[in-house]
Parts: sequence; structure tokens; C-alpha cells
Amino acid sequence: MLIDGLCGECLGSLTVGGLCLECDEMTEAERLIQKLEKAKKERDRINNKIKKIALENQKIASQLKGKMKTLIVDTETTGLGENSEAIELAATLYQVSEDRRHTGAISSASTLMPALKNDAFEINKIYRELAADSYAIYPHAISAICELAKASDFVIAFNAEFDRQYWEGLIGEKHWICAMRDFDWGHPKEHFTLVELALWLGIGVGCAHRAGDDVRLLVECFNRVDRLEERLDRAIIRSRSPHIELQARVNYQERELAKKAGFRWDADRKLWVKKLRECDRVKFVESLDFVVDCV
Repeated sequence: MLIDGLCGECLGSLTVGGLCLECDEMTEAERLIQKLEKAKKERDRINNKIKKIALENQKIASQLKGKMKTLIVDTETTGLGENSEAIELAATLYQVSEDRRHTGAISSASTLMPALKNDAFEINKIYRELAADSYAIYPHAISAICELAKASDFVIAFNAEFDRQYWEGLIGEKHWICAMRDFDWGHPKEHFTLVELALWLGIGVGCAHRAGDDVRLLVECFNRVDRLEERLDRAIIRSRSPHIELQARVNYQERELAKKAGFRWDADRKLWVKKLRECDRVKFVESLDFVVDCV
């Protein structure tokens, strides 16, 4: 230790550059300078590491820009009545990006679910006995589906109005998009089935009316259509427009005009009604030859 320029170990020796000529002991000032230099080097090392991490995060953020994860779902039920329940659920986490290399199906899960009966057997061909055999495995599949839902930004179903009622209690409140009504596929018909859409896109259909098959079919429609990101952006905007219900002011002789325009007869209210998005109201009303009111 140096005291007043003299070494505490060998008193009387002079120091040069803060070091004792005899034992190379460092002065307190030089020791402090050395500590500060080490601290500066450590600070620079940490700053460089922070900059590197920031650049990596910026690169990742750039890669993620424009990416949207959608949960494509389908449901098979035991019927169409109020007391019908889901007998099969299927979901695929599908990512849409401006970079085609980042677009496609990521993960899928599906399962049958036990049901007391299946009044829709003639449609989905699911035996109640087979559905009952899923009792041990379906909770795990449901858990996997819920994890896919957590990773998604939107939920898409071909007929979202129908499927949504069976899913909201399972995956919570999510933003839903209807692939049939909100998505502009460019199909020549205003109303079409999933099978008709797939065939129009040149996709062969081997199976239908099973949840897993229908999800895979809609996934392939997404794979096949052009300008997918642009179409999805427009579908998101449409899906945010609220539904309204219009009543056709037609008499008995004019009822065919209402039917042709897509109105249906509500026997309970004795009205010709049609649901549509608020954003479509003006264009639709202008195309009619009769008066309508909002219900």
C-alpha cells in the first residue's frame, strides 16, 4: 500500500507511474482508476449485449409483422334443435402472413365427445357408441384445443353463427369471422356450401360432415386462394360490422320478391326477415324493388 507516495511495504522507495520501484505496489488513486476502467469495460460489454438483443428483437418483430394466427374450427352436433350438443370438435391453428413461407397450418386437434344420442347420424355418420368410447381421451384433446385457442388472434368457422354457440363456453370470448359470409372468395354464387367452395377452387372432396375433415377442407381452401392476407384483412373489417335484421314490406302477392332477395318467413312474428351486416345495408336496400324496415 502506498502512503504519501511511499510504499507501505518498503518505506522510502519512490514510485513511478503509481507503482513502487521495489515491489510494484499500486497507489490508491491508481487502484481506483483501474476499478473504474474495469467497470467501464463491463458497462460497455452489457451495453453491447443489450444492443445485440435489441437488434434481434427488432429482427423478430420485423418477421412477425403482418402475421395473424387464426383458429379454424368446425363442429358436428347431435341435431339442429335447442337441446342439441356437440359430438365432435376440430380445430387447426393457421397462420397468415405477407410472407408465404410463414403461411399455413401449424397445429391441429380434434375429438369425439360422449353424447346420449345422435339424431344427426344420417348426416355425420357418428355412432353414439363410438362417441361414448372417447370418454377417457376427449378431455385431453379439449385441453389441446384450448391451448391452440390461446395462441390465436381470431376464430374462423365456415358458418360461424352456428358453430359459435358450441365454442364460446369452451374457449371464452374471441373475435369470430365467418368464412362463408365475411370472407370474399370471389365465388360466382352468393350462397354456397363448403364443398361447393372447395370444388370451385379445384380441391377434390373425399369426405364431408365430419369436423376434422371439414376443418382440413377449409384449411386447403385457404392454401389455394390468392391474396389470402388481403382477403383476411377485409374479412376482419366486415366481421366488426354489427348484424342487423331487415323486414320486407311486401304483401302476399309480392312474397316471391322477398324470397328471391333472401328474406325468410318468420311464422312466429309473421314477418319476412333477413339478417345482414350493417356495412352491407345501403347497397342491399338499393338493389330491392320493395321497401324494408329495420326490426
